[in-house]
Amino acid sequence: MFQRCPVLECRHEGTREDIGRHLQIYHPQVGGAAAATLNIFPFVEIRAFRGYLRTYRHRESAGVSIITPGDYFNRVERSVFNIFNINTVGNRSIKMQVSLVCEFMRGDEGTPSEERVVHFMNSKMNIMHNTSEFDEIYSRIHGEINQIIEIFEEHGSGWKVKRILGSDVRIAKYRTLRGGCFIEIPSYLQQKRAIINVRNNDTQCFKWSFLSIMHYNDVNSKHRNRVSSYRKFESKYDFSCINFPVSMRSITKFELKNQKKKLAINIFEQVEHDDLMELTIKRISPFSHEKGYKCVDMLLLHDENLSSSHYTGIVDLGKLYGQRNYHKKQFCYNCLHFIGKKSFMNHATDCNKFKTQKVKMPSPKVVNNVLLPPEIKFKNQHKDIPHEYVMYLDFECLMDSVANKDNTCNTFMLAQHKPTGF
Repeated sequence: MFQRCPVLECRHEGTREDIGRHLQIYHPQVGGAAAATLNIFPFVEIRAFRGYLRTYRHRESAGVSIITPGDYFNRVERSVFNIFNINTVGNRSIKMQVSLVCEFMRGDEGTPSEERVVHFMNSKMNIMHNTSEFDEIYSRIHGEINQIIEIFEEHGSGWKVKRILGSDVRIAKYRTLRGGCFIEIPSYLQQKRAIINVRNNDTQCFKWSFLSIMHYNDVNSKHRNRVSSYRKFESKYDFSCINFPVSMRSITKFELKNQKKKLAINIFEQVEHDDLMELTIKRISPFSHEKGYKCVDMLLLHDENLSSSHYTGIVDLGKLYGQRNYHKKQFCYNCLHFIGKKSFMNHATDCNKFKTQKVKMPSPKVVNNVLLPPEIKFKNQHKDIPHEYVMYLDFECLMDSVANKDNTCNTFMLAQHKPTGF
């Protein structure tokens, strides 16, 4: 069976062996021979940025005509699975996108009114951690592209899919956020005395930080930073569902595995903003505001020099955020504010409708050694009114009576306004 060269500018066709030799001679940047040995034929691998980005390209030969996307996806499913399998070896995570090359036609075929155009229908970026997720992600990509094609046909002035020309599978390495190395707490956080930093020599800092919060009162206050103080509590929880170092995705599995314990694990993160270090929330548990659930708060620290991260346990959010009278209030994980307990449920109902955000008020300024109070200014006044200019016209009129006429409707004209001055 003849195949077409996957390089867009090239029109060479031949057998599988001919295409491999042709790519090695005329397109050495394309790994044609390597692709054939990896059971991903008819796809051909193209690498960029030293292999960080990879594109697997397939173009149908001139004699092959596939009309529906479903037929094409069924035909290349095994090859796409092998592509994902190759790139996820060794528990590597990847981000992928599938682009389907479609030829659209409108008008009567073979007549002067016939028009044809080629479009690339791109799916959304998807993250895959292992091939066990292939069926779900592949069907999702199929559905996304089908929806895009339907929208284009519906609003595209008579365009219809003529045939499928091929596809591109784009893959990039994806580094998941993990924590697994001991890092010292910054001095400004140590002074708050709101964090427990267990000194571990392994990659299981998530486990020790979790146990330090769950059994805070069961351990001597002088030994709360020792791993040995928490080993006796390991058997009370099931850690078999997660791999160390722990990623954000694994935390969800851990919550579901220990569902009877009713755990709500929230992860905070230290980020740099305007040359200042701020605390923001990285993960909010769906059970954070549910009654009966134990909130376990952790802080994820990063060390750019070591290229590593480290989980620590948060004992007191009030001290961490420097909030006064926080014992009488409840913390909202969505807006990072303390709200009164009586009004918290009403606040949470409205606040959870929006994405995670934090309202930050301006700080006082010092001008000429004078401390000025903080100010909030509104600059774009023109956006606050529907029209920038409004004109009012005032007419002076006289009421001229009008004789009633026989009307079939229920409206009767009694008088008419006649302008006399303006």
